[in-house]
This record gives sequence, C-alpha cells and structure tokens, in this order.
Amino acid sequence: TIRLLYSSSSLCSNKWFKASHTSLVQTNHYTFSSLRMTTSLPPRPSIHRRNRDLDIALFFFLFLFVSFEFVRFTKTEVQQALEPLAETGQEIKNSSSNGTEVIEKTETIRPSIAVNWDHVLSDPNCKLSDADNSPLPLVFMALGRTGSSITWATVAKLSGDSEPEKAIEIVGRTNTESTDFYNSVPDELASSWPSSYICDLQSNFTERGLNAGLVGFQWKPYMVEFDNHKSLSGLRDLAASNVAHHPKIRVIFQTRNPIDRRLSNWRHHGHNEVAPHCKVGDVECLKEQEESAHMTNFTTGTDLLHWLKADKNHEESVFTHLKEAGVDYIHVTYEKLYSSGSGDEGANEWMRIFRFLGRGPGDGLTMKEVEKNFEMSKTTSKKHTDVMLNYEEVKKTLEGTDFEELLN
Repeated sequence: TIRLLYSSSSLCSNKWFKASHTSLVQTNHYTFSSLRMTTSLPPRPSIHRRNRDLDIALFFFLFLFVSFEFVRFTKTEVQQALEPLAETGQEIKNSSSNGTEVIEKTETIRPSIAVNWDHVLSDPNCKLSDADNSPLPLVFMALGRTGSSITWATVAKLSGDSEPEKAIEIVGRTNTESTDFYNSVPDELASSWPSSYICDLQSNFTERGLNAGLVGFQWKPYMVEFDNHKSLSGLRDLAASNVAHHPKIRVIFQTRNPIDRRLSNWRHHGHNEVAPHCKVGDVECLKEQEESAHMTNFTTGTDLLHWLKADKNHEESVFTHLKEAGVDYIHVTYEKLYSSGSGDEGANEWMRIFRFLGRGPGDGLTMKEVEKNFEMSKTTSKKHTDVMLNYEEVKKTLEGTDFEELLN
C-alpha cells in the first residue's frame, strides 16, 4: 500500500513538474531567459534524487509505525498472558471483623477485597505467634487459573483446619486492582504490610476462637506491579520474618502449564454465570462447567512463541525476586499436585509442602487421602486435542522448541 501511494505521488509529481515547466517555457520564454541571465537560481534536484529522498522519508515513517505496533502488540500479549480476565459489576462494600472490607460485585462470582488498614494500624505492637494452636502464617503466590484455591484449602484441612477459610487475594486479581492495592498501603506500613496484615488476621482468628490451620493471603505476582517499591519491600518483609523476633512467614509459589492456564481463562470468559470452581459433589455445577466448555482456535506461530517466552521470563523474574529478597519459599506445580498418572508423584509433591511448613502429614501420605480432603472438584481434564480446533498447527509451531513438552 505504501509503495502504491509512493508510485502515485511520484508519478503525479513528475507529470506536474514537466507540465508546469513546459508551460513556463512556452509562455514566459523571454522573461525566464532574462531572469536566468540576471539571477543565479539553485539547480532543481534531479528526479532520481527526489525519489531517493522520498524513499528515505517513507522508510522512516514505516519504521516508526512498525515499532509502535510491535510495542503495542507486546504489551497486549503480555497482559493477556499474565492477567486474568477482568470482571465487571456494581460494587457493594460490607465491613467485616477481621480488618477487611469484602467488595461483592453483583455480576461476578468471587469477591474482591479491600484491606482496612486503620484496623491493622490500631495495634502497632501486634506479634505473630508460632504456637501449635495458632494458624500458621503463609503467603500463597500464584497467577490466576493455577489451582491455588483448592491447594490452599487442601493444605489447610490436612494441617488441622476442619473448615478452612479461603485465602483472599488482597494484592488484587488484575493489574488494575494490584495498582490500587499498592496505592492504598499507608506509608507507615510500606515496609511491613505483609507481616502487619497477617499478624492482625491471626490475632483476629485467635480472638474469635477459630481453629484455622493457615492464615495469610494470595499474592498474584503481576509483572507490571511486581517491581513496585512496596512490592519489593513486602518481599523483604517476608524475608525479615525469618530472622526477626516473629515467626517466619513461609511462601508457596505454585505454577501451571501456561497453555492450560490460558485455556482455562478463555473457558470462563463470557460465562460469568458459571462458577470458577465447583464444590465436591456439586453435580449441577460440574454440568454447567461441561456445557460451557467448547473447542477453540489457539494462538499459533510467532504470536504463540512470543507469548510463551514472555511468560517464561516472567516466571524466572519471580524466582529471581524471591531469591534476591531472601524469602523462604517452596515451588510446586499444578501438574504434580493433581497428576492422575502417578499417585506417588502427586503424594510426594503434597508431602514436600507439609515438610516445608512443619505441619501436616510429611510422610506416608497417599493421593487417595489427599483427594478425600478436596473441597473443590477438578473442572479441567480434557487433553489439548479435545479443546483445540487447530491442534496440529499448534503442535507444528512448538516442535523443536523449548515449549514442545507443554502440549499434550
């Protein structure tokens, strides 16, 4: 298109120049001749030089356009890869007694959360407890659709909590919510907000006589906000808890095959009436999940490879931040925790968690016992061949790359 426009403009320019030059010579020959004798005019650039200059200008603007589109595409792909689909709805705030305000959205299933920092600040001398009857401080770090909710609930139950409370995503479920959260953290708590919040929550659980196994929150490490100074301060606070006067705050970092994560996101997009999770034995919910499932064309080609590389770089960045801050963490994967192919592998992954926490069955655990404590049913079990319309094209894209093993 650009070349066609160039050719047209060049042709028009040449014809105009020739026509005007001919007209000028024919109608004003004597005047023009006398003018040339008395005035030294700079020579007009040749046609070839003008074409070369136009080529350079067009190439420059084309380069700017391509660069802009590449940056825009990169930001869009990274955000789509790493951020769960945004939810909409009218917000209704309800105060609660544990220092938080639950924000229920009328058109969504899950609640968001807004921390009542005034409640947290009301007890500056709060100290975490490591008593056996106190809930264990824990931060669960994972992106959306990673299975973090069921993992948290299962670990809590096997740690002695008969009715575990869900770990709320106080840091935010989207990039926007994450930004709002960090902006809401008071300056007085900028360097200690994780331990201060968990301490306030633990004290509240103890006062209410709740026999909770775990206490803490879920943290979605979005790339856009993970380098926020309050985020980095939060990581250092978690690390400081390992050497300070209060008990350590452990961190579980759970990851999942990014292809499955994206398929799960797409599956729930446009189905706000379908719950993101189903309770064990909820036949109606599982039926709705099955009906909402549909085959789709997955990303292919350079777009797919670019997104997977961005996701991998983000995951490695999280590891780097945790290590540099000195955080005491364990990394587990969805595939091993919920593997149906090898019971021993799955049970070993769960026992790794309990040995890391120092609570729960660190030895002799079986997958059958683990599954008895599931509060939510697994809603995704289909192979990629059953959900991708263009499976062969996706397979061809990934063949010979570091991501080939992600496809099943």
